[in-house]
Amino acid sequence: MTILGGYGWDTPWGSSPRATATVAHVAAPGGSVTTKNSVTTQNSVTTDSATTDVAIVKGETPAADWALLTLSAGGTRKIAVQVVNDLPHLVVESVFGIDDGRWATLAAGRPPDTGRAPDAGGPGHGVAAAAVDAVVNRWRRGPDTPQGVRDRLRARAKRETWLAARIAELADALDDAEIRAAGDGVQAACRQWARLPVGGALRLTWPLLR
Repeated sequence: MTILGGYGWDTPWGSSPRATATVAHVAAPGGSVTTKNSVTTQNSVTTDSATTDVAIVKGETPAADWALLTLSAGGTRKIAVQVVNDLPHLVVESVFGIDDGRWATLAAGRPPDTGRAPDAGGPGHGVAAAAVDAVVNRWRRGPDTPQGVRDRLRARAKRETWLAARIAELADALDDAEIRAAGDGVQAACRQWARLPVGGALRLTWPLLR
């Protein structure tokens, strides 16, 4: 799997306790990766009653990747995932506090609509898509700095209509530590995923930290 983005941060996690803990969670050596046949339905890293355990399992091909969700309300769900998109979404939505995006929808028991427009699931989905695009910066639009992320969000807001105000508000609300944590968290999660063998699982939670 290709590592996403550049992230040339001078300091890796910043000073925000929430941001530091989020990146530490996905980067913890040996604590997030399990191997073939090790995925269970028991909660392993739940931090509160609203946390959903997520085990993303690597298939033979990207199209065969899947995830097991252990819902806070009880029960489990097996879902198909597109890791190149869904893994950055989990990190960015957690760090930025987007609680009505893609992963909140999944944790609520509703299926993902991976074939629909990014904002098809509601306003939170569109805001989350804008946030992930700004952090990952696949198209290399500007520098990978906190200000660069804000600039990309504000440029996205100018291209939007009914989501413009919320995207612009997000750009104004984010501090440098949170933006750095989102970039470093995506990188850490992607590195974990790239090292997994077929059948291995990356164990996370939604949200990563409350």
